[in-house]
Amino acid sequence: MRPISDYINDLRTKVLPETCPFAADAWDAGLVAVGICDGLDAVTDALDFYPASGRDVFICVLPDVEGLSPADLSSYVEDKNEGLVAEDMWLMAYHPDNNPVVSDYTLIFVHQLSKLTAASYTLKQQGYYECPHRKTYHDLVHRRNEKAIQHGKFRTDDI
Repeated sequence: MRPISDYINDLRTKVLPETCPFAADAWDAGLVAVGICDGLDAVTDALDFYPASGRDVFICVLPDVEGLSPADLSSYVEDKNEGLVAEDMWLMAYHPDNNPVVSDYTLIFVHQLSKLTAASYTLKQQGYYECPHRKTYHDLVHRRNEKAIQHGKFRTDDI
């Protein structure tokens, strides 16, 4: 496994810009923070830090998650998101066993829900979620956007 510093550099310069059109600008503007978390309890603790950080995104890198299955990670994120919506936060996770783009470490992204939703609406208007991203939109983005609207964290008039 590559050293975490090399991995984060590749994440910043190669992986994220290919998967998110806003990633490079956010990183260059200092709106992304990265922390090393030694487990899900540390991620939960980091959620207290995130709102005060003033960052749009906090990436928790979990270098050692032996015994944490993709299903366990998904369940953790789903459970947390139910409570975090009211706090204008949203988690997205990537497990190396089921995501070839993120192959070295488990990642949990903490986003400000209202900004994430606005960005996804902009991408939708630009046609970003048309093939090959159509399944991603329906599986992830649509549900997240509906929750944001439902909890008053976003209005389509805000764009």
